[in-house]
Amino acid sequence: MKKTLLAFTLLSSLSAFTQNFTLVSNSGIVPVQYSTCKFADIDGDGDLDLFAMGGSPNAGSSRMYKNDGTGHFTLHDDQTFIKSREGGSAFGDVNGDGFPDLIVSGNANGVNTKLYLNDGAGNFSLSPNSNFIGTMNGDVNMADFDNDGDQDILITGMYTSNGFAMALYTNDGTGVFTRNLQSGLESYGMYLASVVVADVNGDGKPDIVTSGKVGINATATNIRIFLNQGDGVFAHHPQPAITALLGKVALADVDNDGDQDLLIAGNMPSSSGNPALWFRMQLYYNDGTANFTMAEGIPFVGIGDNLAIAFADVNNDGYQDILSMGRKYSETTVGNNIQEANLYLNDGTGGYIKMEDMPFTSHSTGNIVFADVDNDGDQDVLITGIGTGTTAVAKLYRNGQVLNVDDHNAKTIVVYPNPVQDKVYLTLPDQVIQDIQIYTLGGVLVGTEKPNTTMISLDCSRLNSGVYLVAVTTVDGNKSWTKIVKQ
Repeated sequence: MKKTLLAFTLLSSLSAFTQNFTLVSNSGIVPVQYSTCKFADIDGDGDLDLFAMGGSPNAGSSRMYKNDGTGHFTLHDDQTFIKSREGGSAFGDVNGDGFPDLIVSGNANGVNTKLYLNDGAGNFSLSPNSNFIGTMNGDVNMADFDNDGDQDILITGMYTSNGFAMALYTNDGTGVFTRNLQSGLESYGMYLASVVVADVNGDGKPDIVTSGKVGINATATNIRIFLNQGDGVFAHHPQPAITALLGKVALADVDNDGDQDLLIAGNMPSSSGNPALWFRMQLYYNDGTANFTMAEGIPFVGIGDNLAIAFADVNNDGYQDILSMGRKYSETTVGNNIQEANLYLNDGTGGYIKMEDMPFTSHSTGNIVFADVDNDGDQDVLITGIGTGTTAVAKLYRNGQVLNVDDHNAKTIVVYPNPVQDKVYLTLPDQVIQDIQIYTLGGVLVGTEKPNTTMISLDCSRLNSGVYLVAVTTVDGNKSWTKIVKQ
């Protein structure tokens, strides 16, 4: 029996199977625009429920839905919460009882910000300690900003026609909040705000990255980073120096090096004067200390104007992918008002490839929110916003892995050793192997070989750690699948 050592060539051009997202026709979710949507298990039954707030179609609304465990949602409460739009929402346990509470801000016949407490069964009531600054066109975030073991609250947005807030409220551990006027954030009030919270400099404390306008007549949005100095005091970090109009920010570790990288999208006027460059999406790699360098050569489609961006590992390969939607520049469309939604798969190095023929449609003034709503182990996605004319939409897409779960005819393939560190042997008894293809779990082809033998030895030393699918085709045209685990 002949053994052939195959140091298979890693492909420079990535080939991928189409990611299988399917629009759910009966999700039970009422369409909303100018919206904010968040998932949490509000009743402790092991699935993710949904809070959706926004114009429905125009008047403000707030609805809490319960999930039946399969991704179908039933209205649970549309009366308790402020009926709002153009605001933010965040779940977090503010009083230490183990249940996710909810804070909501926005335009509810005036600016409002209210905190609601969860009784553990998913029933909410207005907190008696809900004396927060009311805002709209902003955001709300929860995190332990002062490192005392409880959830604090950050509120941004417009509170008067020319007044803009960035207010940090510290929690005493029981859900009673005090505004910290010495946080270092008070002078950076903004509206049309996009705010994300994560540790960007590796010191274990939650930092803040924002995009927002700092004045009612401002022509650009400032991207700012605030580093947590401890005890809920922040210092403005001047890098990177970026401005955008109607911009959004998102953080994720795209290259799996242990730090948070930064994605920015929006209208960023170009010094070249080329309007096609005004609509951009840019990725910045973090060196681990909050110093960011712009990634070159990633083929993002630039978007702007009431856009949305979100990270998620949609193909379960261990790398953060990107879904974006917004208006893109077009020289041929009247008013340049052409919307586009794009899914980008991470190539495993922090680079991205754009997927074609995806089912998503782009909607302005909306949200992109990922969650595993049907408990099948992958990330589904909810998209809200404006549809045709002023019609609101809420589209839930269920994620189905193209290559996942069980091995196909794997019992006929002998694999040893598995897991593998450097070399693995594959045997297909009494059959000549004509072709071998190695894929990531997301369907990205990373290696191929044509051995014409019944037993092969593969050199896996150049593969990253993870699970790979191996397709084995015989000279008779029969195909079998198996998995190998690279340590």
